[in-house]
Amino acid sequence: MRHTIVQGESVASVAFAHGLLPETVWSHPENAELRKLRADPYVLLPGDELFLPQREPKSVSAATGRRHVFRRKRVPDVLRVQLRDVDGQPRAGLRYVLDVDGVRRPPRTTDAEGFVAEPVAPNARRGVLCLGEDESERVELHFGRLDPISEITGVQARLQSLGFEVPESGELDARTALAIGRFQRAHKLPVTGEADAVTRERLDAIYRGSAA
Repeated sequence: MRHTIVQGESVASVAFAHGLLPETVWSHPENAELRKLRADPYVLLPGDELFLPQREPKSVSAATGRRHVFRRKRVPDVLRVQLRDVDGQPRAGLRYVLDVDGVRRPPRTTDAEGFVAEPVAPNARRGVLCLGEDESERVELHFGRLDPISEITGVQARLQSLGFEVPESGELDARTALAIGRFQRAHKLPVTGEADAVTRERLDAIYRGSAA
């Protein structure tokens, strides 16, 4: 069957909902064209068509009269976010509290590289990171809502994540062009205010380096 992606979905979340492994879905020959179009199975665009193969039942031999534990592969998934200060330095040892879909977790601290690493369900939709001892700094997380870098919405989302003020207009408006120009200047690219191929590639690489 074919599934049409909506905002907030990824291969992992759709596979989870249908009892399939993400790798099984993503590597299926019917999804070859989508793999060419979208390099990252976690970054799809609403309207993308994803083929879902038929689930095949699996049998396991087990002794009677004993307790057996079966775990589903790739569940949970892992959220990894790197936090940096205004100078670009990792915020190591920072206390944080993560709330996922309304469930608050115990306080933890970022590692030496400023990373938050937390298990999350593949179908999780929203998170909130509360930072510091007083938890006054809050970071909103929307899982699965990052559009591909080929889309202007994807450019805007990555610029926002890196601290550049830009609207979520979905258009290359004046404020977006200004933010692109500031990004280009900061990273020693020709300052054109346009999301050309070189700028998109650099923006995506820096975003992945700061958030992966």
